[in-house]
Amino acid sequence: MMSPFGVAAFPSVTESTLKRCVSIVTVLQAKGVTTPLTKRGDQLFGPCPLHGGDNPNAFVISLSKNLWRCFTGCDAGGDVVELVRRLYGKDYRQTATFLATLAATEPTSQTASSLQPLKKSFRPFTARLHLNASVPWLRQKQITPLTARRFEVGAYQGGGFLKECIAVRLHDLDGHPIGYAGRCLDTNQVKQYGKWKFPPGLPKNKILYNFHRIKSWHRKAVVVVECPWPIFSA
Repeated sequence: MMSPFGVAAFPSVTESTLKRCVSIVTVLQAKGVTTPLTKRGDQLFGPCPLHGGDNPNAFVISLSKNLWRCFTGCDAGGDVVELVRRLYGKDYRQTATFLATLAATEPTSQTASSLQPLKKSFRPFTARLHLNASVPWLRQKQITPLTARRFEVGAYQGGGFLKECIAVRLHDLDGHPIGYAGRCLDTNQVKQYGKWKFPPGLPKNKILYNFHRIKSWHRKAVVVVECPWPIFSA
């Protein structure tokens, strides 16, 4: 089933990226919700902003999972996408655009500070790997060798982390190379890791794929995609 985020919105922003990069607290602040939330361990508690209750323990936010739940009037919960849909009455397309706006505008004013934790907790891999850009898998995605080389995408024919993967170059918000993600081609790897493998310790909430190429004009046009491949054929 096609992701509801595969619609026109922000460039290079996937559904999973939006869920990682936009916190529930950020959404509440954008809405103008000022009701104090009480922190207990990994959770925030407060009145439900959806049905307007006053029970200080009704609405619970998990900070690590970026999930919410109302235990009283709404008796419902979910991720940041579902919260925006309920809080603003938006459909999936509108929700995607709204979240992408929050995700793409915050890093522009916080680039320096957001990169500091990346440098402390994650060691970037800056070397360029030799990748085969002319492989059937990429051709099936209608990605030409020229485009694949431009975006530093291709089959990695060595061992280790990217063995039997299509490697995709990753960059920080300023365009500095920090490593590679791997799209697993082997079915056993897909069962073990999922379709994608990422470098250990990669702070996914600190980067937006391809953001450095569009940050100067992201306010003019937007495209939300489910994965990197549509970017290369856009």
